[in-house]
Amino acid sequence: MPRKNLKAIWSYIKSKSKTREGIGDLHIDPEDVKSEKTEDNEQKAEIITDYFTSVFTNEPQGEIQEPKTIFIQNKIEELNIKKDKVLEHLQKIKTFKSTGPDNIAEPLSIIFSQSLTNKAVPNGWKNALVSTIFKKGNKSQAKNHRLVSLTSVVCKIMDNIIREHIISHMKQNKIF
Repeated sequence: MPRKNLKAIWSYIKSKSKTREGIGDLHIDPEDVKSEKTEDNEQKAEIITDYFTSVFTNEPQGEIQEPKTIFIQNKIEELNIKKDKVLEHLQKIKTFKSTGPDNIAEPLSIIFSQSLTNKAVPNGWKNALVSTIFKKGNKSQAKNHRLVSLTSVVCKIMDNIIREHIISHMKQNKIF
């Protein structure tokens, strides 16, 4: 196959891909669509940071109202996360977002149980990659992008298992 055709094929595949790298050029003045644009990544990061900092909501100072107490008989650390439950959640993972299950359900169930017992999660699970995604409007304006945090898939699975357990317990006890 001629090299030219390979380039065309890869170009087509890339154009259909849901994953986009980086963001396009942004207006230097986020309020002025006629302002100069920048392609410099550091400058774009500053523009995005400045914009999201400007729209950040500051919580009012003072006392925070106590949340309603919910009685739960079983403590979270008593939740025994079984391999089958982990496998069930692994199988729900959308394959275009992450890799499929590869016999890791058993080790993950052990890690999850230890995490609950020790009341701590691995430090790597606390990290996130923060990125922007375009929502609508003019792509060159920072206000038309949203921040997303890409977090650990493994941590999300554990979180979903715990949520499922809590919701089930609340339904059984007619808490909601």
